[in-house]
Amino acid sequence: MVAQKFRAWIKSKQRMESVASMTWHKDELSRITTRLNGVLSAHLPDDIAHMRSTGLFDKTDVEIFEGDILEWHYSEVPLQQCGVYAITWKNGAFRLGLNDGETLFDFIDDLDWFEVVGNIYENPDLLEVGACNH
Repeated sequence: MVAQKFRAWIKSKQRMESVASMTWHKDELSRITTRLNGVLSAHLPDDIAHMRSTGLFDKTDVEIFEGDILEWHYSEVPLQQCGVYAITWKNGAFRLGLNDGETLFDFIDDLDWFEVVGNIYENPDLLEVGACNH
């Protein structure tokens, strides 16, 4: 079994950090320890938003996490399309935006069209309509 990988948005510091460990007590998350530049810090659950890795990588080999914003481009003359989606976890699967039908894994053969361009905490403006810029 592969260990799940997480990262955390630290609300009080307004920054993303990697998760070193998660402590549970009676089926509830009680503490998250994060790592930034080799320094460990403990946080209460109310101060963080944790995001799990999808286990997938975009066209530039960047790991895709829940909360990431993906931009996709398809260009085959005469058809050119692009879109921007936030990765969400819903009904037991990673999804593009709030789509209830297809999961991210339905697009596994097309990941060379997708690129992580930000995340919902640091770059929410990327989700604005017409935000295909790259």
